[in-house]
Amino acid sequence: MSFLRAKELIKISIWCHKSILNQFLEFLSGKSIMHVTKQEGGIKPSHYTKLLNDCLEAEGKLNHIIELLGPPIRGRELDLPPSLEEAVPSVCRRIEEIYDEVYNALENVKASGEMERKLESIRKELRLLREVRELFNEAGLTAPLYAFKAMALEVEPSKGSIVLNKLLEVSKGKIIAIKIKEERGTGTYLLVYPEFLHETVIEVVRGNKIGYKILSLIGLEEAIMRLEEEEGKLVRRAFRAKAELTKLKEEYGPELIALKEALELLKARVEIILGGSYFSSFYSISGWIPREELNEFLKNVEREFGDLVVVESIETLEKPPTLIEPPKILSPIQKLINAYGLPDYNEINPAIIAWLTFPLFFGIMFGDVGQGLVLLVFSLFSMFYIRKKVKNGNSIVNLISSNSELLLLSSIFSIIFGFVYGNFFGPERLGTGLVHPLEYPYGTNYMMIFSLTVGAFHIGTGLLLAVLNDYLAGDYGNLALRSLPRLIFYFVFSYPIVYKFFNPSWKLNLFSIYSNPYVLMALTSPLIIIVIGSKLYPRAGEGLLESFICVFETALESLSHTISYLRLWALSMAHEALMMAFISIASPMYVTSPPLAVLVELCGNLLVLVLESLIAFMHDVRLHWVEWFMKFYRGTGYPFTPYREERKWVKYLPAERPKKLLEVIKRENRR
Repeated sequence: MSFLRAKELIKISIWCHKSILNQFLEFLSGKSIMHVTKQEGGIKPSHYTKLLNDCLEAEGKLNHIIELLGPPIRGRELDLPPSLEEAVPSVCRRIEEIYDEVYNALENVKASGEMERKLESIRKELRLLREVRELFNEAGLTAPLYAFKAMALEVEPSKGSIVLNKLLEVSKGKIIAIKIKEERGTGTYLLVYPEFLHETVIEVVRGNKIGYKILSLIGLEEAIMRLEEEEGKLVRRAFRAKAELTKLKEEYGPELIALKEALELLKARVEIILGGSYFSSFYSISGWIPREELNEFLKNVEREFGDLVVVESIETLEKPPTLIEPPKILSPIQKLINAYGLPDYNEINPAIIAWLTFPLFFGIMFGDVGQGLVLLVFSLFSMFYIRKKVKNGNSIVNLISSNSELLLLSSIFSIIFGFVYGNFFGPERLGTGLVHPLEYPYGTNYMMIFSLTVGAFHIGTGLLLAVLNDYLAGDYGNLALRSLPRLIFYFVFSYPIVYKFFNPSWKLNLFSIYSNPYVLMALTSPLIIIVIGSKLYPRAGEGLLESFICVFETALESLSHTISYLRLWALSMAHEALMMAFISIASPMYVTSPPLAVLVELCGNLLVLVLESLIAFMHDVRLHWVEWFMKFYRGTGYPFTPYREERKWVKYLPAERPKKLLEVIKRENRR
C-alpha cells in the first residue's frame, strides 16, 4: 500500500568510468528510477564547465532563430556521437553554422516589421490625400492643373467659423478647411488652397489678427503617385521577406527541432556530471532510489557495465524526496492534497481518508437526488468523452475532466443525502426524507449536532494521525509531550457533543459538564503536560512562553475548528432555501402559464447547481486544508523526480562498450 506512505528510499553513490559515462547516463534514463542530487564538495571536471557554457551560448542562438522563424511543426531524426565530448561540440557547431547562414536573411525578416509599420504610415497618408483630392474635385478643381499651398491656423472656435466663412466667400469655395484638433479653447485648422489664392488668404488672416504658419505642399497628384510608388516597393519587399522566411522555416525547421531536443538532453547530462565529482578517471553521481528496486538495479548495472561502474550506499541525514504512487481512483484527491503540500517522507498520506470525507462533506452540503444525478451524468460524460478530446492543457475543461472521479464520488453522496433530505430538484419532493435541514426545531437541531459530530470525528482523526506521524518518524518525545496530550484533550472536549448525537434525549449543558471537577482535571492535565514538556523535552516547545501560547492555541483551535463544521449545516440550509425561493416563484405560474413555470424552475435549478456546487466545493477544501490539515499535516515534502530523457528525434550512434576495467586500461596505454 504505497499510497499510505512514501516508498522507502536509499541514497547511493555511483562511480562511473569516463569511457562509458554517456552510455551509463542513457542507461540511467531508460531505467527512470533514480532521483539525482548534487554533491557538495569534491573535484569538479573543469572541461565540462566549458561544455555547459557552450550549450548555454548555443541555446541562446537557437532560441533566437526559432523566435524569428516561428515554431516549426515537425522535426527530423538526428544522430549524435556516443560521447559527450564529441556530441556537445557537434551540436553547438551545427547551430553556429545555421545561425551564420541565416543571419542576413533573419535581419531582413526583422526589417520586415519596420516595413510593415512604414507601410501603414504611408497608407494612412494616402487615404488623407485621396480624401483631399475628392474634396478638390467636388469643389470643381482639377488637381493636376494647380499647385497648392497649405496653412495651419490657431484660432478660437467662435472666431474661426467667421474667418473660414470669409475665406470661402473670397475664394468662391476653392479652399478646403480641416479641423485637426481643439484644446484649451483654441482650434487648429489646416487650410489647403490653390497657389493663386495665397495672397488673398494671407490678407484675410492678417486682417483678423490670427496666428498662422505656411506649409509647403507639392502637387497633389504628384504626392499621391509618389506615395503609391513607395507603397508598391514596400509591399514587394515585405512579400520577398515573408517568402524568404517561409523558405528558411521549411529548410531548417525540422533540424532546429531536433537540435533543440539534443541540446536540452546534452545540457541535462552535463549538469548532472557537474553536480557530482571526479577522481582518477571516474565520475561520481549520487541520488535516491527505491530500496525495493536496488537489487534489480545492481544486477542490471553489473550485466551492462561490469566493473566500470561501482555502486555504494550512503549514510546521510538529508531528507529524502517523497515517492507516492496512489491508485488511479485516488489521483484527483491526491492532486488536491499536493496543492496544499506534498507529504513529507515520514508522513502518512491522508489521501484514502480524504477520498471518503471530501465527497461525504459535499453530499451533506449539496444533498439533492435530481441535481446529484445531473452531476453524476456530467462526471461520466467528462470521464469517458471530454477526457479523450482534451488530452492536455490548463483550461477549466481539462481541470474538470482530470478530476471526474472525484466529481463522480461527490455526486453519489449528493444523491444519498438527497434521499436523506427527501430532495428532488427542490426540498421535500420525495417521501424518503428522514431529516429536513430547514425544519424547526427537530431538523435544525439535528443537523447542528450532526455537523459538530462529523467535525469532532474528522478533527480527532487528524490528531490521531499526528500521533502516528510522530511514532513513524521516531519522534517519541513530541508524541508523548505534545501530540498525545492534544488528542486526549480533544477527546474529553468533544465527548459531550458526540454523546448528545447518539443519545438525542440527553440534555446537553456544556457549562455544567466542563465545570465538573473530574472533567476539568481531564481537560487541564494534557495542557499541563504540554507546558512541562517544554522544559523536559525542548523539541516540544521553544520555551515556557511558547508552551503557554501552544496551550492557549490548542484550546482555542479545539473550539473554533469544531464550530467551523457548522458550515455543513448552514450550506445544506442555504441550498434548500434557494430552491424553495425558486419553487415559490414558479408555483403560481403553473396555473396561469405552465411553460413559464417550468422555465423558472429550470433556470433556478441550473443556477443553484452551478453556484451551490462551487461554494460547497470551496468550503469542502477549506475544512480539509485548514481545520483538518492543521492538526497533523506538514506537507513539506519535495517530489521524487527520476532522471528521464524524453526523446523523439535524437538517437546516439552505437559505441563499443567494454565491460572490464582492464580492457580500458590496456586501450588507454596503447594510445
